[in-house]
Amino acid sequence: MDYIYVRQRTTDNGQQILSVNDVKELLKDWIKLYPNSFAPDVELRIYQHEDDIIIRLHEDMSSLAVALLVLYFDNRQQTTDNGQQSLTTAYVTIDDTEVLLKQNVGKRAMIVGSQQTTEQSSSTSVRFVLDDNYCLDYDFEKRAKPVKDADIAFNEEEINLPENYETVKVGDVIKNTVDKVLEEEGLTHRKMLIYLLCGVIGLSIGFIIVYFMGR
Repeated sequence: MDYIYVRQRTTDNGQQILSVNDVKELLKDWIKLYPNSFAPDVELRIYQHEDDIIIRLHEDMSSLAVALLVLYFDNRQQTTDNGQQSLTTAYVTIDDTEVLLKQNVGKRAMIVGSQQTTEQSSSTSVRFVLDDNYCLDYDFEKRAKPVKDADIAFNEEEINLPENYETVKVGDVIKNTVDKVLEEEGLTHRKMLIYLLCGVIGLSIGFIIVYFMGR
């Protein structure tokens, strides 16, 4: 199973930083950034796992897409009053060569944002930690680079997902986005159909006029 584990942090008054609904909205916003990158039936499932949140990823998501999602989550989250932030970690089985080389296909990998391994307040790269503790940094511009003497090790706990979950489906997000744009521009689907029919009729009349004028 490929998934993202959002380890919760709490504010000074004991409140969690992220709720399931917060995660759901973040996922929707992220999908809107890549409207043509995923099939409409791609679905993400969100589980409340004790105090933490788990996002079960669709099997069609590439390692590059997961890395982008980890980076997005880390950079979009607000830090707490005491400077803490929920930690986003992805666990995937490498099945493509978009980021890592072919010899790594089939290996289990942990993906974290670079601010978890440095003192940076924002992240522009991610770190892949393979199940043999081989580490690579990836900045989305060049091939992933090996990291020597990395201070992070692969660690994946066994988890049991609850029965209840929320879903975010790519097709629904894109459809709702298009509908909202049409509504804001005053264009309903009925109006678009009328405009299309008028265009077809106008084009037909134009062809008829040209035809008879040429005779």
